[in-house]
Amino acid sequence: MALAFHDAHPLTLIVRAWSGDKEAVLELVRIDRLFLQDSSTAAVIRTAALRSDQPFMRQLALAQKDEPRLRRRDLIHIYLNVFFFLEFSGQKPPLIAELHRLLDPAGNIFPGLYAFERDFERRRKRFVEMFEEMDSQLPAIGAFYRTYAKPATKPAPPCHGQKSP
Repeated sequence: MALAFHDAHPLTLIVRAWSGDKEAVLELVRIDRLFLQDSSTAAVIRTAALRSDQPFMRQLALAQKDEPRLRRRDLIHIYLNVFFFLEFSGQKPPLIAELHRLLDPAGNIFPGLYAFERDFERRRKRFVEMFEEMDSQLPAIGAFYRTYAKPATKPAPPCHGQKSP
């Protein structure tokens, strides 16, 4: 959902929220209301409540009520993001004309191949920018997980007669 509606990778939004960005908090809550309880958004929400930041609290209430509606164009953009990911991982891309024929056969969304090509290139450029932005924030993401993420399971105790690592 973050890729379709916010043109941002969810990890980028989490890092921005963790660093106090109110707009990122609102975007995360719009994506999933569980972010109201998440440690990445809790400090911003708590600070806004303690400071009686009514404009932000109203926006937060509206974000909780927001029901994202996927239009056909949004679904095509989600598909293109998956396609770009596969393309950058080494998969051979189909021709743009073939993609246009498969994704919009009646021409209801894109009036012609040229319009599809322009949208395709804009989406590809934004996809690359989004991952470059996420890549630039990897140290912050790693610090976040080292600090707050707990391992899912404890390591198994060594078997009888074996030394622990």
